[in-house]
This record gives sequence, structure tokens and C-alpha cells, in this order.
Amino acid sequence: GAFRAFWFTRFNFSSGFLFRADEFADVSPRWGVSFTLWSEGETDPSAVLQLDLLESYGGGAVDSLPVPGVRVPSPLRKVGTKSLYNATGRRANDWARGPRQSPGADRIQLRCGLNVSEEGRGRGMEGHLGWLNNDSNDVYHSARTVWLQSGGKSSGQNNAGWFLDASNFSRSLSLFAARKAVVGSWINDKDEFLAPRADVESSAEFRAWMRSAMVYAAVHPQNTCCAARGLSYKGDSVDLSNHLFWASPDDVSALADRAGDAVLQSDATQVAVVAPALLTTLGGWPSPASAPAASCWSLLQQLLEATLRERGAFAARYPELHSLTWDAGLYQLKGLFAEVEAGLWGEFQAATTALQHEVREGVYRFELLLR
Repeated sequence: GAFRAFWFTRFNFSSGFLFRADEFADVSPRWGVSFTLWSEGETDPSAVLQLDLLESYGGGAVDSLPVPGVRVPSPLRKVGTKSLYNATGRRANDWARGPRQSPGADRIQLRCGLNVSEEGRGRGMEGHLGWLNNDSNDVYHSARTVWLQSGGKSSGQNNAGWFLDASNFSRSLSLFAARKAVVGSWINDKDEFLAPRADVESSAEFRAWMRSAMVYAAVHPQNTCCAARGLSYKGDSVDLSNHLFWASPDDVSALADRAGDAVLQSDATQVAVVAPALLTTLGGWPSPASAPAASCWSLLQQLLEATLRERGAFAARYPELHSLTWDAGLYQLKGLFAEVEAGLWGEFQAATTALQHEVREGVYRFELLLR
């Protein structure tokens, strides 16, 4: 911004360090404090500044002090380095979204999942594939205010985001996965996600990582994309399609037929049914797939098939979940999966954790974040 331009044209970065805020008494350990030294001169705005990471060790115990109840600082030692960088012109949210969107007429708005809001005016875009709620562009906001849903955002929520469409689908899911795979800490919570460099984005390795990232986006708990038929919105009946579903309507129809579920089979054979965008983007299977991505995908298929005979009873107990839709998502079916197939569900959770590690490693390897 303007202050950075002012500062960098007048001062040269010399050195600095970063430490956890609770080195001060009664301060949260969740954020860091930096101390930097500058001299007269200039600093390249694109330069990556290296700070020492410091932590306290030994000493400082209250009981050992001459004045009871008074804490003195412990000795500090260097435990690593931290990169500070400027994301201007390379912010990942601009890369993932593409051109700014101009939503049209009032359409159904969601708070997440199937939670409909009728306050104010909802955003709408013809033919969209879902909504990515993408608050800010840093690690700090990734945990709580970033999620996926099938309809537009409630106007009562101030968080930013955009509609998914064919032009931004892969990039948006990859950014969502990257933000969810990285665990926030006092060291990285202010780090901004970066767009991949052109040579990285065009590489086979990065494209393979994106495929794994899309699978991770689909299986993450904050993918709240759902399917529903006949939701009420301001007096209208609205259907939702789940474009992050992992099977085709033909596959579900065949499974429902074998399970004797006429309702589910009928829903999968409606005239307007289309294959989910996730499935068509991945070509029906995340191949070439990493082992964790392939495992998650396979286990989802197994969970879907193994629980079909119990789907009707589950839907009767929880009608609000609209689970008798052919493309009902993981957000809707996780309770059924965990209840009926606890063993498979446990395997799926373990595979999801392995996939998270793979996606997180790629975030740093492809420099979507700098350490």
C-alpha cells in the first residue's frame, strides 16, 4: 500500500526477529510480535525479508525469583527464520476468482449448508456451480470464515467470496484446499496466499497437485455443498445441485436400483440431472492420483454404496437434511456414514488426514505460502 511505498523508498531493512506474544505477561500465545531494524536507504518492495524466530528457554520461573510473583524475561534463542513478503500483484484470491463478478437477480442465499436466509437481497448468477466464501487472503482467517456452499452468500454476512463457474472451478477449489490444509500459528497467521508463478502453474507437478487439492476440497468438513429439492425461499421453491459430489447420476441410479430405493433412483433419473462439475473436471477419477487422494475417493464410493439400504430410514429421521437426493453431499451424509459404517468412516478420516499433509506440503513446495 501507500505506507509501504513511502517506507521502502526511505529506509533499508537491516535485520529483525519474531517471537511469540506471550513472552509478555497475560498476552495470548496465538500471535507474534516482530521487531525490525532499518537504516537510511531503500528496500526493494519485492524483496523477501528474513527475520529470526526466537523463543525463550530456561529461567524465568516465578518461584525462583527474588521478588515473589514477579516474572523476568527468560533467555532467548534462535530456532529458525521467518520470511516476510509482499503479496501485492500476486494475491491468490485474485488468481482463483478471475474477473470480478456482477451477480444478478435475487436468488436463494445460504449461511452454509442448508441454512437458508431470507434477509435482504440474495446474490444470483446464472449457471453457477456453488459459492466459495473466501474471507481475506491470510492464514488467520482460513479456519473460521472460509467454506464452500451450493448457493449464494447470505447478505447478512460481510465476508467476501465469489460464485464458482467453469472458468474458476479448479483454481477456487485449489485455493480452498490450500487454506484448509495449512494450520495457523503465531508464526504464519498473517501470511498471505500467493498465486503460483506462470512456470509453476503450467507444470505437470502443479497440475497433479491441483487434482489432489480438489479431492481434499470435496472431503473437507467445511465443504458444506448440499443437494436439495423444494427448498423455500421468499415463497419460491428452489432446488440445489451439489457440484462437489463424487459420483455420476447413472452410477447412483444403478446403486439405488440394487438397493431397492425407488425414491433415490427416481431423483437420479430426472430430465434436468447433470453430472457434478467435480466429476467432469477430474474426468471421473482423480488420475493421475496420489495415493491419499485415490484412497479418499475410493472410500467415498464404498461408503456411498454400503449405506444405501439405510438411506431411507436415515432420511425419515432427519428430513431437514434432504438426504434422499442422488447428489446429497458429505455434509448431509456424514452422520449416516459414521453410524452405519464406523470402520470405513475411520479409514476415510485417516485418508483425509494423509491427503491434508500432501496438500499442505504442496502449498510450500509451489510457494503459495513462504515459510
